[in-house]
Amino acid sequence: MPEIKKPKMRIFAGPNGSGKSSLFEQFRIRYSTGCFINADNIETKLKSNGCLNLTDYNLHLNEEELAEFLKEPSAVSLLEKANHKGILIKLQIKDNKVSDVNGILNSYVAALIAMFIRKNIVKNRMNFSFETVMSHISKVS
Repeated sequence: MPEIKKPKMRIFAGPNGSGKSSLFEQFRIRYSTGCFINADNIETKLKSNGCLNLTDYNLHLNEEELAEFLKEPSAVSLLEKANHKGILIKLQIKDNKVSDVNGILNSYVAALIAMFIRKNIVKNRMNFSFETVMSHISKVS
């Protein structure tokens, strides 16, 4: 029976400004890293395009999958934290592109989308790397 390869997840964790992105860029030269999920990069793409194409992460997702994700405790916690600061996030998926209906393009939206992408990459058993400041225990799970 052939051996089933386990997907690899690489986490680049550390405080803001500690060199996580620079370390990843050097690491990817020598190793296969899968897709890279970085909330800062997601926020930049959202600000320049108004949406994020999930095809860039080899994902094809729909509104139902997004709705289920938004009910999960880690997503609810982040939405509540944003709401407490007066930020009402309402994500949507159209043509495999995720965006905020309200046009919000900030770090909360980017973090929520990064969480959604990670969840689906794990579900699909794909290799990936991500960067985090480990601001919430959900990053470990």
